[in-house]
Amino acid sequence: MTGGGDTRVDEAVRARLADGPLDVLDLLVGLRRDLPGLLAKQEGAIHAWLRRAVREERLQLAGRSARGLARYALDGTAVDTASEDPSREAATIAPEISRRALMVVRGVRDEADRGRIMVEVAAHLEHLAGGDASARFGPVRQARTLLQRADRGRGTLAFVDGFGDRAKRFLRHEGPWVLGAVLAFLVLRHFVVEVYVIPTGSMRTSLEVGDRVVVVKHGDPSRWRIFVFEDRAMEKAVVKRIAALGGEEVAVFQGDVYIDGALAVKPPEVREALRRRGPRWRAQEGTLVDWDRQMAHGEATWSPRNWPTAGDHWFDTNPPVRRSGPIALHDAYLDVTFDRPEAGRLAVLLGRGFLDTPGYEDAVQWTVAIQDAPGGGRDLVVEERRSGATGFETLHREPATATGKMTVGVAYVDGRLRVHIDGRSVFEAAREAPYHPLQASLATAEGTQIVEVALDRDVHYSHDGDLAVPGPAETGRAMRPYRVPEGHVFFLGDNTRNSEDSRFETVGAVPHERLVGPVVYRILPPGRFGGVR
Repeated sequence: MTGGGDTRVDEAVRARLADGPLDVLDLLVGLRRDLPGLLAKQEGAIHAWLRRAVREERLQLAGRSARGLARYALDGTAVDTASEDPSREAATIAPEISRRALMVVRGVRDEADRGRIMVEVAAHLEHLAGGDASARFGPVRQARTLLQRADRGRGTLAFVDGFGDRAKRFLRHEGPWVLGAVLAFLVLRHFVVEVYVIPTGSMRTSLEVGDRVVVVKHGDPSRWRIFVFEDRAMEKAVVKRIAALGGEEVAVFQGDVYIDGALAVKPPEVREALRRRGPRWRAQEGTLVDWDRQMAHGEATWSPRNWPTAGDHWFDTNPPVRRSGPIALHDAYLDVTFDRPEAGRLAVLLGRGFLDTPGYEDAVQWTVAIQDAPGGGRDLVVEERRSGATGFETLHREPATATGKMTVGVAYVDGRLRVHIDGRSVFEAAREAPYHPLQASLATAEGTQIVEVALDRDVHYSHDGDLAVPGPAETGRAMRPYRVPEGHVFFLGDNTRNSEDSRFETVGAVPHERLVGPVVYRILPPGRFGGVR
């Protein structure tokens, strides 16, 4: 069904071609007289209309006119191509007109048709040269869209004439994809994805109150994934992180999760997502920054003692060395940024227990140091010494000869010691008895200036609740784990001190049929857009 505007153009074109073939410019001259109001601001649509009429065999091409333009004739009309002048030279077209003509015909698939229509469009634009040329031709983008539709045989309404034609054009052109988009959205929302608003701070800082997140429905549950589930008791959707799966024994002990008696190690991307900012010591201030944000780690206080202030010297050696007091390092990240002159040296000293004292058979000490290399320059060296050993064993060595600022990081998280340089991992080792903290201190050679010391922490899961509660904290005492029923999962909130999750009998383990799906993206607010771990 054509619109009223197209019907009027069809009648006018047939009347003009009744006396014989005409090219597009001759047609336009007549149509401007016959349909002055209809063609205003949409003359460019004539090229789409003619393309459609040729494809539908209502018009036919009848050679070329003296101007070198294709002529159009009514279908079935006997045509004479003798008037063609093959020797005629092509007219020179201004670059701007060529550019606009190329934009209009860009979507025409057949190369021969594209070239012919481009010549017609260029002649049309050149013929309109003047102050109101653009207004009379209409939007180039609209002409291109209409021509693409006609070229592909899709339903096209070229000329609109009043509100009825505008409605028909919308329904014919945009209607199918709008309807398809609505149906796709409904199908996606019902079967594939859903958008949720985070209502509470139980997952802070991974998810903040008011965040809009996308949830993929019916995803498979796996440990450490953030999932949405239905809380039937409170009649609402809840978002937490999966800590244990059906059939596993789960316990929460000194901030960590134990599965079947073994400490659960988080994947790197989850571990980084759960890293919490702690205090900073900066040389310029000579004092702690943001210390009030972290006075305790879960139930166990772990604040540094004798934190250095600018200019303090703890003891003298030869050469002189400055050393800080001990820092209790448990489920924590210690990053030391320092200026590294040509002779600069720094060491992070780590240890648990006393190597030569009875009762500390599992005592261990590590040294992570920037020190003199055997062949000159500087190396990063990781050394270890255990009870009964006569000296330190070198675990890792690599060149570190450049000068300037450098950050040496030590992480003791999930029972593993990790070392990195400027964010690049260089060493990792598991530890025995991971629930005991390490004592850390810093040492620098004279001339090495520490710029900043940062102490961040890992998530600390609380002992609160009725389920998954461990036994007494003394070393060697058995835990009292909770066995997750088959077909269920055990949830913990990242902000565990303020989270009603599976530790409490009011929530408990959640059956699979109440799981909605994993959280995959945060879409609002704009500054926090991205994937969720």
